[in-house]
Parts: sequence; structure tokens; C-alpha cells
Amino acid sequence: WQRGAKGENCGGKERRRMEKSGPGQAFFGAQPCYTMEGVVAFLQSTRAQQEEEASEWQRERLEMQERIKMLESQCEAHESLELDLIRRVKMLEVALRREREDHAALRDSSAAAAAHADPEGAQQQPPPPSLPHSS
Repeated sequence: WQRGAKGENCGGKERRRMEKSGPGQAFFGAQPCYTMEGVVAFLQSTRAQQEEEASEWQRERLEMQERIKMLESQCEAHESLELDLIRRVKMLEVALRREREDHAALRDSSAAAAAHADPEGAQQQPPPPSLPHSS
């Protein structure tokens, strides 16, 4: 901003009148006189500053959008991995259940065969230990 030709307030008479009325009056009552060149320079600098802030905001916005895309893809990958692991755990649980059933059936059939072969000896021997069952 430029005030007057030499950076002062316009109007010498007005300034002298303010000085006579007191120092406080000169500060509050003085009307600055701006030149067209000063106003244009101020507007240009303000616009340049606003454009700079807008481009900075746009750059930050694009960076955040890229980061969001990256995080969303990571989240999808983790969810896919979680589903895959859940499927594998269920498959292993089913396989374990079948193995336990097969083992129990084999144990029962071998115990029944031993009972038919030696009815007195089968009652004296304790049954083989069973595997622990998990729920």
C-alpha cells in the first residue's frame, strides 16, 4: 500500500487541523489517501497469496486422496487375508473332527473285536486312552 506521493496522508490542511486538536485525534481521525498503483499492487499481491494457498491446498488434497486409496487397498488386502485364514481354520477343524471320528470308530471296532476273541480278558484290561476333544 502506498499513501500519497511520499507515503504520507493526503491534505496538508487536514493534517494541521488534526495536530491542533490533539495527538489522539490525529491518529483516529486521519484518512489515508491511497494511490491507484498502491491499491493495484496490494490486490495483485493478495491474489498471488490466495492462489499460492489454493495450490498448496490442492496439493495436500491430492496427497490425502492418494493416501486414502493406499490405506483402502491395504484394508481390502487384510480383509481378504482374514477371510482366507478363517476358511483354512474351518477346513482344519472339519478335518480334525473327521480324524477323531475315524479314530473313535477304529478304537471301538478294535475293542469289539478283542471282546469277541477273549471275552474274559477284555473286561480285565482298561480301555485305551481317548484323545482330548476341543469344542
